[in-house]
Amino acid sequence: MELKQLIGNNAYWTINKTIAKQYGLNATLVLQHLIDLEENYFKGDFWQTSKSLQESLGLSKYLISESLKSLIKGDLISVENKVREGSRVISKVYHFTLLKSNISKVFNQCQSTDLTDISKDILPLKVKEFDRVDKEKLNKEKLNKENILDVTSDEDYYGKIFFKIVDNYPANRIGNRQHGLKKFKLLTKDNAKLAATNLKRYLSLSEGFHKSLQNYIIEECYSEDWLKAEETKNNKQNKDKNNVTNAKSFTDKNRGFYD
Repeated sequence: MELKQLIGNNAYWTINKTIAKQYGLNATLVLQHLIDLEENYFKGDFWQTSKSLQESLGLSKYLISESLKSLIKGDLISVENKVREGSRVISKVYHFTLLKSNISKVFNQCQSTDLTDISKDILPLKVKEFDRVDKEKLNKEKLNKENILDVTSDEDYYGKIFFKIVDNYPANRIGNRQHGLKKFKLLTKDNAKLAATNLKRYLSLSEGFHKSLQNYIIEECYSEDWLKAEETKNNKQNKDKNNVTNAKSFTDKNRGFYD
């Protein structure tokens, strides 16, 4: 027989985790055992000996006593201590009354505050973790920039402009930054500045398909000649598209007349 089948042959103890945090695991176990006895066997107030509780729960006499004290202090149960009459062995007997309304309040409070506790305890940790990861990522990117500048430039002029372009270029089209910076450093200072100044204009014209950053530099897509040629091409395409749309509209409008 498999272990899970062996375990399933006996009833499980169900422990409310939130109540266990408030009253302790042992007290919660005792409380839920008393609830089980009251609802499934006695249907009201009932008697139990200390020994029977020890045997049922596997707890020592001391732990049973401390658990009951905790539940009594929490106003969840009422207990009367008596000595069993006619018994040869003196045995402490408990007369239990479950204070159901108080128990229900505790369960309801635990359920209503459980998610609040999670949001207070767990979510800030998650946010802090994300913040830590983001800061590490930013620091790493900053370090990469600094390393490239140290290796490839004798001044910050090209590096500052290049990384300004990188920060505004589509991320999936940037490629290798070191190679890109090497190509960028071959430009004149005026063209390097123009590459940054005309970047927004280029991205607007080439919407839908952006060249890789290296090709943007090599093919001088920032130059006035390239941009004007692209603008002319786009204007022609838009004009042709409008002509086709107008022609179709005219045909549809006058179809009945010619038919």
